[in-house]
Amino acid sequence: MADRCCGKPAGAICVHDVGQATTHFTEDKRLAICEWLAGNGVDPRTVLRDSGFRITVQDGQRIIQYDEYVRDEITGRLLSDPGNPGPIVSRASAPCRVEPPAWLRVPGGPA
Repeated sequence: MADRCCGKPAGAICVHDVGQATTHFTEDKRLAICEWLAGNGVDPRTVLRDSGFRITVQDGQRIIQYDEYVRDEITGRLLSDPGNPGPIVSRASAPCRVEPPAWLRVPGGPA
């Protein structure tokens, strides 16, 4: 049975983990995070599970900061640095239009 968030098998991680996870979300919480990210225009399939979400204010606008895997623009495959193990990760941001779930406790989010 496919997951309704990203089409992966039910129970798979959509807020992605490639060998460095320390956080284990229940399926309901994982889906809530995916829905929050998607509601803010972020593809949850590119976001690290232990992303260090943070909400900041830049030029009067609330911005979500998160870590994402860098993908090839044409193929969509994860890019890797031959000198380092694992995929390339970069810090990304998106406007915060939808507040995160309160239980996620994102710095700068709702108290």
